[in-house]
Amino acid sequence: MLDDRTEEVALTNEESEVKDQKQEQPQTKSLTDRPASEIASMINGGSSDIDIIDIISRASPEQLIPWEETTLPSKGLYYGWTSGVISVKAWSSKIDKILATARLAQTGQSIDYMIKECCKFPDGFNTQDLLVGDQIYLLYYLRGITHGNEYEFATTCPNPQCGQSATHSIDLNELVNTIVWADEGLGSEPFRVKLPYLSKTIEREVTAGIRFLRVKDASQIQRAKKAQNIIGGSNRARIRPRDRAQQIDRSREEITLDDVVTQNIETVIVDIMGSTDRFKIRSIVGKMHSTDIAVIREWLTEHTPSIETMVEMQCANCGETHRAMLPITESFFRPQVPRAM
Repeated sequence: MLDDRTEEVALTNEESEVKDQKQEQPQTKSLTDRPASEIASMINGGSSDIDIIDIISRASPEQLIPWEETTLPSKGLYYGWTSGVISVKAWSSKIDKILATARLAQTGQSIDYMIKECCKFPDGFNTQDLLVGDQIYLLYYLRGITHGNEYEFATTCPNPQCGQSATHSIDLNELVNTIVWADEGLGSEPFRVKLPYLSKTIEREVTAGIRFLRVKDASQIQRAKKAQNIIGGSNRARIRPRDRAQQIDRSREEITLDDVVTQNIETVIVDIMGSTDRFKIRSIVGKMHSTDIAVIREWLTEHTPSIETMVEMQCANCGETHRAMLPITESFFRPQVPRAM
């Protein structure tokens, strides 16, 4: 995503048959290293202002906002693609209007629309089948090529003795070092994971076949939560436009790994001991020891292709250092332009 060099990343799966080898990972480009604009070559030194305006007005959207290539963390391994390379482009004013639509922000559809408009996938691919990690990667990549790699956001110190609010800044290019690339050594889905507590209880090895989380899994949880809020009589007042960033941020929180796995574990499990009976799987999951659930959750956290969005911040007031998920605020989608002095 963010750096013009080939990374040599050690395999993280110690149980893999190739644990003593290293895989050559895809090249990633800097967010600030934009491709040359095609339309710029159409303008020469002798072009008048009227000529330039005429050229711009007749230009296609692709000439003004060109497409470029990036490689998804999954490398396309779980979509049946020959590679994980897709075309992407910076978002336009059309996406800004979508982000400003309260209804779409509330349901989390704004991110879906953004990815559909700004990414080209192989024919017939449904973006709901994207791995959650690939979607998160694209969200940050698209922000970088649209508004640049510098991202400022406000946070509040979690220290109860402090609680000071402050502005922090991060270079999104640093996220390249946190990419977890898909490991071909794991094989294809479903992946076999031993359930230690259940195995010990019945004195026989019990394994579950699990798969990576998809965007549709996160959407399912979001819909379920919305239904629970309606049943519970929660406040359904219309969202003000100035609240849209908070709503988008909340929708992104829905797709965190722990949240989806814990609340929808039976969806992640494809089979138990080869049985794909959904009723039986749901019944077993309902009785499953927290140790076995934790094993599944930690396995997915370690191996899911994605980028790490947990960042370290230090409070300027009390000096305490803490880690927190990189927040998505208003400035993520619409950075403030510094005023001229």
